[in-house]
Amino acid sequence: MKVLVTGGCGLVGSFIVRYLLQHDHQPVCYDLAHKLELLEDVQRDVVFCQGDVRDVGALVRAVRDNAVQRVIHTASFLTPGSRRHPYAAVHTNIMGALNVYELPRSTDVDRVVFISTGKVRNDAATFAEHLDTGHYGLAPDPYTHTKMAGELLAKDYRRRYGLPIFVARFCGQIYGPGTAFSGGSGQLFQDLVEKPVRGEPYTLEHSPYPYLDLLYARDAARGAALVCLSEGLSEWLYNVGAYSAHPPADVADVIRELVPDARITVPPAARAGRRLDPDPRMLAQTGFAAEYDLLRGFREYVDWLRTRRLSDWRS
Repeated sequence: MKVLVTGGCGLVGSFIVRYLLQHDHQPVCYDLAHKLELLEDVQRDVVFCQGDVRDVGALVRAVRDNAVQRVIHTASFLTPGSRRHPYAAVHTNIMGALNVYELPRSTDVDRVVFISTGKVRNDAATFAEHLDTGHYGLAPDPYTHTKMAGELLAKDYRRRYGLPIFVARFCGQIYGPGTAFSGGSGQLFQDLVEKPVRGEPYTLEHSPYPYLDLLYARDAARGAALVCLSEGLSEWLYNVGAYSAHPPADVADVIRELVPDARITVPPAARAGRRLDPDPRMLAQTGFAAEYDLLRGFREYVDWLRTRRLSDWRS
């Protein structure tokens, strides 16, 4: 099957491309930049299309020229960029999604998967609770709120036009190798991992994220790909759950194990980490449960920093 991955050179997008190749599908990578940090070894097997998701004509051409059958839409402004540039984020995250939603109406695409975030669950509930007063108490977060809009519009397109649009929510902070790929808390872990590998000390006096569900990028990618590829789905919205939840102190302990001379200072854990149960509907209908615990996920991350190769890198 030919699958177009918007943002296919990003962290999760790159791992989706790798997953598709491993399972004998043809990925078409659609991105603004030809970034190969995580794709260098497989680039000859990938079709690359440089383009912007805000350009619906370019999207349609990429789909038609490559006979694309399905689309996984990962491209978006993440939290830090959305806070710095909310106007651009709204255009990319909302209009980009709408352009992708239009593809089944003008091409032979028979399924679109919109990548959302588990943060919409908390913010949407708070919004509904205080709808009549406006006292939402929500942090300014254009990223999450454009994803809420994307989910609502996906529902509209499904019900109004009967289009095959699905949502895969990443319910956890995504982490993994590469540079400047992740959101706010992911960038916190970036320094915690990369400075010790470089032999530099790392100190975190206060964490804005005292406890996080942690979702390794390979798990997120596999979850998105399964929503795209699985047949007989009875729902349209699926939660891609994290493997476990942890304070930064747990991550620091793992990095000390992987980098024995690491000099890391972080606040003590207020509570212990715990394993998370997989989402029952996702497990039943796609077979997905996260597989990467902290040690396995950060081991690949540290190995990549040292070698610039992934564990499945082709020689």
